[in-house]
Amino acid sequence: MLQDLENLVELQVADKEILRLKEEVAALPKRVAVIENKLACVSYFLLYHLSQLAYLNILSCANIKNPIGRRFAQCGIRLRHEE
Repeated sequence: MLQDLENLVELQVADKEILRLKEEVAALPKRVAVIENKLACVSYFLLYHLSQLAYLNILSCANIKNPIGRRFAQCGIRLRHEE
């Protein structure tokens, strides 16, 4: 009888873990959607500012003193080594 009770307790623990894992797997699509949204925002930001750089033809002077260079620097992106 004691062995049966121990087995029952182990099964209950296993059931709780299975339920937790099912809930975690169910939450994955939402987490992936959040990550995809962040990547899309970063991609848009980069493409927009790179197009501005190309349009204004300021790649040669993109340093901290330049407004666009300063914006990239705020994000941790260096366009070229500062002189």
